[in-house]
Amino acid sequence: MDRAVTTCSIGFEEEKYNEAQYARQVSRQFSTSHYEEIVKPNAVEIVDKLAWHYDEPFADSSAIPTYYVSKMARRLVTVALGGDGGDEAFAGYRRYKLDYVENRLRRLIRAPYDAASSGF
Repeated sequence: MDRAVTTCSIGFEEEKYNEAQYARQVSRQFSTSHYEEIVKPNAVEIVDKLAWHYDEPFADSSAIPTYYVSKMARRLVTVALGGDGGDEAFAGYRRYKLDYVENRLRRLIRAPYDAASSGF
């Protein structure tokens, strides 16, 4: 591209939920044109909008912050790529760490059997 990629992130006043500092680190590392807003989510205010957009029951709490970051991004860009799925892929939640460790152990245990069956 002939210009920096635009990145958008939202943060929260509650520090335990605020991941904005990580978005800033990534922005610096990749020299993006970064925009950030601190939001005060109001689920009651946007629940009707979410129901209309999803058009079906949707029980993922990430819909609320996704709404806010999408609203912000729309003011800046026409097409956006989201980051959903990163926590699942990189064991970002405690519940995925055990799965991650289990899969690594399975590969280690399976490796000698795979090598033996391939004729090596």
